[in-house]
Amino acid sequence: MVIFGGLVLFILLGWGGQQGEAAGFPKSFEVASFGAARNEYPNLMGVYLKTGLPFTKYPVYRHTSQKAYLYVNSLDDWVVNVELNLVEASLYADTQVNSDLPPSSGWQYFDGSWKSDTSLSVTEYDGQDFCIWTDWFDRDDPGWTEDYEVFDNETQALDGFSGFPGCNFKQIEMRVVGTTAIYTTEAGVLAGNGDIVHITNAGMYCKWTDCGGCPANGEQPDGTCFDYEVRFCCLI
Repeated sequence: MVIFGGLVLFILLGWGGQQGEAAGFPKSFEVASFGAARNEYPNLMGVYLKTGLPFTKYPVYRHTSQKAYLYVNSLDDWVVNVELNLVEASLYADTQVNSDLPPSSGWQYFDGSWKSDTSLSVTEYDGQDFCIWTDWFDRDDPGWTEDYEVFDNETQALDGFSGFPGCNFKQIEMRVVGTTAIYTTEAGVLAGNGDIVHITNAGMYCKWTDCGGCPANGEQPDGTCFDYEVRFCCLI
């Protein structure tokens, strides 16, 4: 992060929140780079969705899965930062002449000083399958027969879990509780830790036997499953 200027009292005047100008702005933008900016700030890359957060007269966009924002600062520059701050930023570009939209090129990133990355861009996101990531959920523990990380109305009615009702998701991510390795496919889990899991339209499960006390190991070579948690990228 870097501070743009010295005294900040004068730049705080007149910045009392959005004043209706946000209506004509696109719904979302994508921040992308395949160069040094991505290496320095990988968590800032991705899709930003327009919010109703009051900050300046321009709209504030928030990253769909990270704590990061795309917005206009007190110097009328478009910036990207991990918090809303009038004078600090990690990425910035001068506001375009004759346009209030974020410029698609001309962006710089901060690494001790402002540096250029010609591959760094901010463009309107027009993906047809736009989705937003949920929090991580662990509704079940490996117990009688399986670890059942499924989220739908039927499951809610059975066990009373109300943390998440389920959604029509584009992607699922799975990991063993307490670890950082993330899996997105059944094959990935099998290659990663040896568990045989099943992904459904409501979540995933790992099953090792059909009944409590059965002598057979069922699907799992070692007769048990890890404790999983999952998150979903829900279509909007």
